[in-house]
Amino acid sequence: MLSKTKHLSWPLNVRPLFLPPYAPELNPAEKVWWRFKRAYTNMTFETLDQLSDFIAKQVHSLSPTEVKSICNFDYFNIARHLWAIS
Repeated sequence: MLSKTKHLSWPLNVRPLFLPPYAPELNPAEKVWWRFKRAYTNMTFETLDQLSDFIAKQVHSLSPTEVKSICNFDYFNIARHLWAIS
């Protein structure tokens, strides 16, 4: 989130990390949604309940191994390297 404040006072033990407005590689949930989008390509839903049921089925169909595979990325270590976080 970008601040509109010109001058912010950060505590000494806080170091803000400013991320781009859209960074799917920094958000593991984006990969899960990408998988779901492929599943409902060219589908239509008559009601919001139908869409909700479809998404629920997709979520429940994921095994813990699949979730780990989709979301397993070393985000923290990459961020630590890029921003010299210790």
